[in-house]
Amino acid sequence: MKKLHKLSLVASAMLLGICSAYADTPENVKIKYTSSELKIDGKLDESAWQSAVCYPLQRHNNWAGLPEKTRKRVQLDPFQPGSFRLLYNDKYLYLGIDFEDSDVIAGSTKNQSRLYRTGDLAELFLTPGNGHAYFEIYVNPVGAHTFYVFPGGGVANLEMMFDENKITAGIIAAAQVQGTLNNHSDRDRGWSAELAVPLEKLAIFGIEFAFGKPWTILVSRYNYAVHLRKLQFSGVPIMPAGSSYGDLEYHAPLLIQKK
Repeated sequence: MKKLHKLSLVASAMLLGICSAYADTPENVKIKYTSSELKIDGKLDESAWQSAVCYPLQRHNNWAGLPEKTRKRVQLDPFQPGSFRLLYNDKYLYLGIDFEDSDVIAGSTKNQSRLYRTGDLAELFLTPGNGHAYFEIYVNPVGAHTFYVFPGGGVANLEMMFDENKITAGIIAAAQVQGTLNNHSDRDRGWSAELAVPLEKLAIFGIEFAFGKPWTILVSRYNYAVHLRKLQFSGVPIMPAGSSYGDLEYHAPLLIQKK
């Protein structure tokens, strides 16, 4: 995964006026319970989403190690903001994302593949307890999804962990593109997506996804665009200098609210 560097800037732009930018990364992330079962269509237009806490993504500095002239050029690129919301019910954890994007790109429709190599992406990292077994979950602008299960950080880079034939049943994802997919000659508005993960799939390490249980989270974004000098990264929380997204110790506590 890409190395990240700490950034002092934050997003001042907001999507649809639904999220206020933070002065700093939040200390924790909250997920509310809903009695509803959401329709997964990528639209985020159901009333349950309006009650969920909206988190604006914060830009990650991926230019610190670049040559001076290139670094200055990358810094001039405007930040394309995004936000996410979380909900859960008795069956699913739900992630909803809304990203501003001038050039929506998706080079793969294949589930359970390394989608971060093929285009724009939202990533959800979830870690139960204080260990280093974790889940890495993706959704892209065409609703393709990936569900990786890493039983420990020491095996996370093994090729066998990325078996594309190991499909996890029950994952549901959908996306909506506001623009023209994979057309670099125009400017798009952005894309949104919804992802539903069965709670039973998150309990395999012995800690259920429930109120009072210890979990940590990172939501991150890969933003490819012909209008950008370099791939643009953002997320919550901001990761420290020299870290990668898989450095679980810097993920945020996830506060699972009561039913």
